[in-house]
Amino acid sequence: MDESGNTVDVTFFYGRSRRGMLMATNELKKICNYHSIIVSGKVQHSRKSSTIFNPDKCVSVDQAETVVGIEPVYALSSGLRKSVLLNAIHEALQVAEELFECMPESLSDEGLEALSWPKLVDALAITHQPTSIAESGPNSPARERLAFEELCIQQAQLALMRWHLKYKNVQSRKQQQRLPTSWNDSPLVASA
Repeated sequence: MDESGNTVDVTFFYGRSRRGMLMATNELKKICNYHSIIVSGKVQHSRKSSTIFNPDKCVSVDQAETVVGIEPVYALSSGLRKSVLLNAIHEALQVAEELFECMPESLSDEGLEALSWPKLVDALAITHQPTSIAESGPNSPARERLAFEELCIQQAQLALMRWHLKYKNVQSRKQQQRLPTSWNDSPLVASA
């Protein structure tokens, strides 16, 4: 039964090989040992019933904290096991945290407070490890912050491309002397 009281069928299919039969038997033994269990997995709905094929986790109610409430889905990571994906996300967030300790925040604290946005490293963590539906929605403050940063990066890329195109075929010495030494010194970047 799910939270609404509807019946949900759980189907284990590991193939007909000896190994597959052993895996299915082990899962069934695990389930039969508990009076109440929590099953986590993708639910497939049909007209008459709902089914979970090969659930990700089957745990007792005592171990409920081990089941992740909301898991982000990434199209490019199809085929990876969820445990591998979650470990990769966790490690990437740790690297990002270390990286952002060395870099200054792009917005002032007053600006972050006025917009109710989290710091960039916190926005990454909230987006990739949400704890509620509100945090994972498209209008959440963390997602807005990441969209803002992406927009700023795209504008900087456009300014760099304009600078490159403007000074691409500079031939004379006078023009070379006026050429900025870095793209940061370009008036195009300053005005963008």
